This record gives sequence, structure tokens and C-alpha cells, in this order.
Amino acid sequence: MIFGILLIGIILIDTSLKGTNKELGDQLAADFLGTDGFMLWAGSFVGVGLIGYIPGLQRTSHYLLALLIVVIVVRNQGLFAQAQDALLVASKKGPAPAQPPPADPSSSSGSGSGSSGGSGAGGAGSTIAELAPLALMLL
Repeated sequence: MIFGILLIGIILIDTSLKGTNKELGDQLAADFLGTDGFMLWAGSFVGVGLIGYIPGLQRTSHYLLALLIVVIVVRNQGLFAQAQDALLVASKKGPAPAQPPPADPSSSSGSGSGSSGGSGAGGAGSTIAELAPLALMLL
């Protein structure tokens, strides 16, 4: 809550220093009160939510809330076109290239033995086949 109030204060100070108070007011008025503004949709949700408090109309209220959400998604112009474009771009790129596994740090030592003397369980070079007996012992 305090961060929201602080952010609003910073925005108001910034707009007053830049002299853009009128532009901010016009933008907020258009967003909240304009056609398809926030207040219209907030009022719709509150109204449908209030219907849910009437006994016997809870289910109807739930369906109307779902319908409101569907309408908001469908009215968002370009939503389906953007989703289709994103899928087309992803399909043209193909799968991500496979990356080689990281090098085993124990094999790069200059001692020539290639073994650190440990059991290898849980190390960088461990495989599932090496860890399977350990997992069975834990069960």
C-alpha cells in the first residue's frame, strides 16, 4: 500500500515538474470515464457480483461473470491475430538448438588418472544408472 501511494506521489511530482498536468488529467479521464473506460467495466463486475448475493441467483452470477471475462478477451482487438502471429513465428524458428553437456571438471585434470577417488554418486559425471542403486537403498 505504501509503495502505491509513493508511486502516485512520484508521478504527480514528475508531471508537475514537467508541466504536463493537463495531459495526465486528460489521459486519466479518458482511461477511467471514456468510452470502454475502466469505470464501465468495474461497474459491470460490481453489478454482476451484487446479483450473486440474491439467493438462488449465485449460479447465474457466476455465468455472467464468465461471460464478462469472455467479452473482455474477445473485445481486445488483435488478440487472436497476435496469438496466431506468435505461433507462426515460433513454428518457423523450429526447436531450440541442442546444447552440448557441460564438460566434466574431473576429466580436465592434468594428473592422468581421471578419477577423483570418490564414488561418483551425485558428482557431475554421475549417470542415472549409477544413481539408481543409491535411490533403491533410500527406499
